[in-house]
Amino acid sequence: MTYSFGKWLQRRRKAEDLTQKQLAERAFCSLNTIKKIETDQRRPSRQLAQSLGAALRLPPEQVEIFIECARGLRPVDHLAEAMARKGEGGMVALPHRLSPAPLPQPATPLLGREVEMASLTDLLAHSWLVTIIGPGGMGKTRLALAAAHQQQALGRNVVFVSLAELESAAHLATAVAQALGLEPGARLPAEAQILQFLPAQKLLLVLDNFEHLLDGAGLLLTIRQAAPGVMFLVTSREPLQLPGEQLYPLSGLACPLPDSGEEVDRFPAAQLFLQSARRLIPDLAIADPAPLLRLCQLTEGMPLALELAAGWTNTLTLSDIVAELEKSLDILRRSRPGHIGRHHSIRVVFDATWQLLPPAERKAFARLSVFRGGFTRETAAAVAHISLPHLSALTGRRWLALDYGNGRYHIHELLRQYG
Repeated sequence: MTYSFGKWLQRRRKAEDLTQKQLAERAFCSLNTIKKIETDQRRPSRQLAQSLGAALRLPPEQVEIFIECARGLRPVDHLAEAMARKGEGGMVALPHRLSPAPLPQPATPLLGREVEMASLTDLLAHSWLVTIIGPGGMGKTRLALAAAHQQQALGRNVVFVSLAELESAAHLATAVAQALGLEPGARLPAEAQILQFLPAQKLLLVLDNFEHLLDGAGLLLTIRQAAPGVMFLVTSREPLQLPGEQLYPLSGLACPLPDSGEEVDRFPAAQLFLQSARRLIPDLAIADPAPLLRLCQLTEGMPLALELAAGWTNTLTLSDIVAELEKSLDILRRSRPGHIGRHHSIRVVFDATWQLLPPAERKAFARLSVFRGGFTRETAAAVAHISLPHLSALTGRRWLALDYGNGRYHIHELLRQYG
């Protein structure tokens, strides 16, 4: 990949933790000169290039290449690649080729997401940042992982970064660097290594579970500006709010409509439940499809909810599971005592998302959760006293969904119970 000398100089200066003024003082030139060189408005003389090389602590054997690149006599790529490989003069030796860990292997096949996979393939061909957005438990990670494997099968370099265990956005750059096969250390911070390594790469970075790290979203834009060959697929419960971000809202698996007369077990939501239940009871047969239909409707096809419900099939009948769910969503938890994890219950999943909401939006959602079957904007304002900004915020965070056909807002049934 070809980029300008000015951009390379800027990245190198930042890697050395120098301001433009400090570099100017070291190179015995004016601040304005450095600004013009970094914005490619002028090229340095040979003498100034030598001074810049010394100021940037370039190894002696690289200085002549640096001067030729500065003077426009050699492509800057030659210098960038040589410096990345050499690892001298304050630079960390970076791998010449991408060496990420293998993509995680899913434990189960992907069911009922053919339309979503096709849509993501199209979006990833045209957008630098695609964010799969939806409530916890909707299957965002599973879909992103399937898309990652598909892109890799098409010959694309793909790096998967799980962010679920990160405590703050301060660790985001380190997680990305490690996933790329880099080794962040004191000699060169993680972000500087990333910006030094990625400009020569073309790849898809998959960042999973971004919602608690939104303060660090600017790193993606920084990478994009330095490395146009890098694209992002992100999963999050909230938008990243970056320029050019393409949102892809994810809903539940397809369910049969009430009284449709269609065979329930032909729908992905029912198939996922049966697949999960038969891991416990291999010969499980459903004589009466009505409880299965009701379960699909109550969960609205949410994959995690269906899998958690299936975990009770060796303890309760399907009718009993449905009856418990109609009383409380607390049945949607791992049936094995002592099992702790991010997804061990729907309530734990929703609690984590709830903590991301500002207090005013929590109060607004609690008032809206009394509506069964949806509501209009006018009803929300008149009955629940919900302002338009709060309605917009809750819709953007996917606590609400707007049906453009009839102008009504809908709350996922499990979220409504939670509220």
